[in-house]
Amino acid sequence: MNWKEILGIISIIALLLPVLLVLIYRLYRFKWFIALAVYFLLDFIYNLMTENYIPVSAEIKRYVGISINFLEFPLMFTFMTYFSYSATLTKRIRYSIPAFILFELLTILMFGYNRKAMIIIMAPGLSLLLFFSTLFALRQIKITITQGKSAGKALMASALLFGYGSYTLIYVLYYLMKAGEINEIFSMYFVASTFSVILLSIGIMIENKRIQLLEELKTTRKELNSVYDQKQNVKRIPIDPSVFDKNF
Repeated sequence: MNWKEILGIISIIALLLPVLLVLIYRLYRFKWFIALAVYFLLDFIYNLMTENYIPVSAEIKRYVGISINFLEFPLMFTFMTYFSYSATLTKRIRYSIPAFILFELLTILMFGYNRKAMIIIMAPGLSLLLFFSTLFALRQIKITITQGKSAGKALMASALLFGYGSYTLIYVLYYLMKAGEINEIFSMYFVASTFSVILLSIGIMIENKRIQLLEELKTTRKELNSVYDQKQNVKRIPIDPSVFDKNF
């Protein structure tokens, strides 16, 4: 077993971490984490194929790889809304999802369901994800430093920034400049992917504690509101006038 295979195995195992954490912490209650888990599960399966742990033909492997690249952007845009700090920004990201899917469909109709369409779609997709991850990472890091909170979100956003920064560089080197050996490119991808996913997983574990605390506060608030409403709705018991009878 050479170093490339070792890096591949480590990367494959790492890809499963976010999926397991979403299941263990029951974060599938939230659409953001469902989108994240679906993407990493698909990527995990594809990497098993590329490393020949799941024996499939080259044709199937190629179509699965193209499909995952098409699905990555809508899924990750959905997850990005978790970091949104305003209703306006959330709407913009949400509107970008169907718009990007339409762009993907038009590109496929023009160029076919192939590698060329994938390369064209990846350019704006990676650019947008890099933009959003930079925006959210800088904001969350600032909040963590100045206010001492949201460390989980800061780590997750930083992981996405590192990941998509690295993937954008790999895209430019491999698809546009066609520079470097394929083994070197794969090594860069495995290292970047592994580090990004581990950082993301640590962020999920920290953020889960915050989510649990928020849910406990919501439950407490509901209980207090329920008690308060009951007190407000208590009917006054009419007093018998006879108690004020002078002859009593």
